[in-house]
Amino acid sequence: MHGAATGHFAKILSSLGVDVEEIHGEENPGFRGVAPEPIEKNLGDLMKGVKEGHFSLGLATDGDADRLGAVDEEGNYFTTQQILSVVYWHMVKNRNKRWNIARSVSTTKMVDLVAARAKLASYETPVGSNSSRRRW
Repeated sequence: MHGAATGHFAKILSSLGVDVEEIHGEENPGFRGVAPEPIEKNLGDLMKGVKEGHFSLGLATDGDADRLGAVDEEGNYFTTQQILSVVYWHMVKNRNKRWNIARSVSTTKMVDLVAARAKLASYETPVGSNSSRRRW
């Protein structure tokens, strides 16, 4: 979305053998007039491009590349929260990882359900100025 991941994300994926076609990868401090947030209403070009281009997956990062949105082969949107939950489930179920998980208060509680089903622990991390005083 014209942000910090421009070129870098594609390079990383390509180095892993993934065929990549980057869109909106040119630098644009105004983000083409679209908020650089990888949410459904901002990803119309990606959703259309994935579906019409017969791609398996589309990924979008926000302006500073700390959030991710995804689109499946049918053009369906997945939130950052859904992606985190699915990746965690995959690692526990298919990769046999016995990972407890910590999440912030703003992160989905879906990961708590995944952890509980696998008999693992989930922790909500504190936020704010007093968070450094809390002991785990």
